[in-house]
Amino acid sequence: MRSKIVGRIALKIVSLATIFFLSTFAGRVDAQTLPVELTALAEQLADDPSAQEALLARYEALARRRPDINTLSREALEETGLLTLFQVESIMDHRKEFGDILSAGELAMVDGFSQEKAALCAQFFSFGSEQIPGALASDHLWQHGALLRTRWKAGEKTPSLTGKYSGSTPRLTLAATVDHDAGESWQKGFLPDFISLSAGWSGTRGTVLQQAVAGDYTARFGQGLVLWKAFRAGALLGEPASVLRHTGGLKPYSSTDESNFFRGAGATFALAAWRLTALASYNAVDARIADGAYTSIATDGLHRTATEQSKRHTMHEWVAALAAGRDFQHGRIGLTAAVYRYDKPNGRVLHEYNRYQQYDGWWGNVGLDGYWHSAAWRLFGEAAVDANGAPACVAGAIWSPVYALEISLLMRYYDKSYIATHAGAYSTLSACANQAGATLSLRYYLSKAWTLRAHGEYSYYPWARFGYDGPSSAWRVRLELAGAFVDGSSAQFLFRNNSGKWQTRLGGNWSISNHWSLGARAQGGPGGGAAYAEAAFTGFHRHLTLAGRITFYDTADWDSRISFYEKGLPQSYSVRQFYGKGTGAYLLVRYAPVKSLEGWFRLSDDYCAFLIRSFIPG
Repeated sequence: MRSKIVGRIALKIVSLATIFFLSTFAGRVDAQTLPVELTALAEQLADDPSAQEALLARYEALARRRPDINTLSREALEETGLLTLFQVESIMDHRKEFGDILSAGELAMVDGFSQEKAALCAQFFSFGSEQIPGALASDHLWQHGALLRTRWKAGEKTPSLTGKYSGSTPRLTLAATVDHDAGESWQKGFLPDFISLSAGWSGTRGTVLQQAVAGDYTARFGQGLVLWKAFRAGALLGEPASVLRHTGGLKPYSSTDESNFFRGAGATFALAAWRLTALASYNAVDARIADGAYTSIATDGLHRTATEQSKRHTMHEWVAALAAGRDFQHGRIGLTAAVYRYDKPNGRVLHEYNRYQQYDGWWGNVGLDGYWHSAAWRLFGEAAVDANGAPACVAGAIWSPVYALEISLLMRYYDKSYIATHAGAYSTLSACANQAGATLSLRYYLSKAWTLRAHGEYSYYPWARFGYDGPSSAWRVRLELAGAFVDGSSAQFLFRNNSGKWQTRLGGNWSISNHWSLGARAQGGPGGGAAYAEAAFTGFHRHLTLAGRITFYDTADWDSRISFYEKGLPQSYSVRQFYGKGTGAYLLVRYAPVKSLEGWFRLSDDYCAFLIRSFIPG
């Protein structure tokens, strides 16, 4: 018995050592260095941590790769979310007439771009044969990182641990993720609670096999009414182009969300003018089982208590899907079909609000989608039915006639009994069902520095939903005036109203020298408010970075909570929600004695975390 215990302890130490070994190699672009325009988007996703992670990780990955802006297609430029439609068309026209854009200075002279916008793009794109400082000398990119965090609150006496590894060549991508939440037991005595492995391969133009994935992966097709197993946050408020979903196909998985992925294999083939994708998945599901049937499904990935442990991987799901698509000069069409089933029968309690969202045995959906573009317009939509013939449809348009203006309209209708377990289309409920609605967004550049954003949305629910016995409705409006200045300073005024619950925000950041910046924000409404002041220092030839903040909050309840983005360590995506009454504070330290080595430390009122990592070119 003693030898077994010693053996388990030794294996656990080896596991920890291996994960921390990964932390000694890493890339150099992190969530806390992202521009304020992007971190503000994360605050809109405060209630969905996995969506925050996916959003910020997406831009970290883009900033690490920095693809050549001259080689990206129109759709790839739009998908980055960094450019307006007018700016995308300006880039395409400039490339066609004058050739490659060779510097950020040249980009600033392209119609629709300012020096500030070009500087933002320079963080995420390269230009022609430009030599990127600190970039790898080859097309191979290897990223490693591990984060150890201990929370002071919620009774967490053990640390949480997240480790990520990824490697890529021009054709092959490998990824591994381990995640162990505080309080969880080590599986088999030494394995972390969550382990994800994936591999992806991409072919060259002209080859039949265009793409292949194995292990854990995501899938994005159409506008998401049938199959969108990936980051699926709705339309980001005030960002008109965010209502459009771009078919992303299959991608290796690298998130810590323990439920939002497929596990199996898939491939995409080029057949004449068509692309055909086939995938299959067999994945474990956390569920409560009673008398051989599942009564509930858990998606939080937590396995700390005996009750949570009893749900771990108690059920499995089979999934198979086919997707066909064809590109035209000004658009594309696509057809997606998916079938799936659980290996346990449905034993959930029937209520009026969920009676149309339950099924047994095999189920499925089929959808037809389309996309059309011109210089000033984007039109898109998808119509789908489920195995019982219940319909769902979504359609939208984006208009950008001039650089300064962009407007979008998104309309949707989802039948009360439309069931699509793996859908990810825009919805104000947890499923694409029981609603009709319209979303209108506008962005207008008042000047080079100031931007006006407006968003309005109305949703009608014809049938009962959770907490409502009959038909109901909801609405929200959002107005924002934001300024971004040449010296890096910014300012923001925001007003929002969700079905009568309103809040206002006033804040800004000021660059007072090459080394120091200050920031402050106040936000609140009838239910209370919160405010913070912060300072940041970068000096000693950029070897040392310090950032600190103190927050005061006083709100009546959870419904009047305030969400603030906080600077964190790499792999730490922090949008903190304040409610009740109290104070919060944190200090973030980064020290890089040499270019290839850096250490991070974060101390706050609710947790402590540290990370050491290095960067090895080639």
